[in-house]
Amino acid sequence: MRYVPVRDIDVWFDRAGTGPALLAISGSRGDLRRKPNLLESPLTTAFDVLAYDQRGLGRTSKPDRSYSIADYADDAAALMDAVGWERANVVGVSFGGMVALEFVLGHPNRVTKLALCCTSPGGDGGSSYPLHTLQALPSDERARVMVSISDARCDAGGRQPCLDARSAQKLDG
Repeated sequence: MRYVPVRDIDVWFDRAGTGPALLAISGSRGDLRRKPNLLESPLTTAFDVLAYDQRGLGRTSKPDRSYSIADYADDAAALMDAVGWERANVVGVSFGGMVALEFVLGHPNRVTKLALCCTSPGGDGGSSYPLHTLQALPSDERARVMVSISDARCDAGGRQPCLDARSAQKLDG
């Protein structure tokens, strides 16, 4: 692992594997010190995986100013420049998926293929479910909401078609 100066920060990154370039953009808990990570995955048998800690995360520096999702995307482009990549396959996980979407919008000619994992588009009306609000709900309502956000086949009440009648009765108490 090593640092590289990128725009207004020092980015901590590493690479593993051989094959076509694959830029791995981690989520908001992303830190290359956490194991396992994409550098230790089967992806390295088929790709040259470049993974990094995003600004303010892990060992990458955190500027003392506000920054936007576009800043995160521009960091990814500048990191690719630093390692000499013109284009790459891109995988974004969770918050990294939001960054990957912004990266595609701002740098479309740099992306060969895009994979998005457990993410949302972010922004107004497209953010992930605000999980922090679940704690305040009564347990039966929390269970219904958790079922409905975990399985898109359920309606807003967490009911059919994904729950049979007995399961629904258990939720009702």
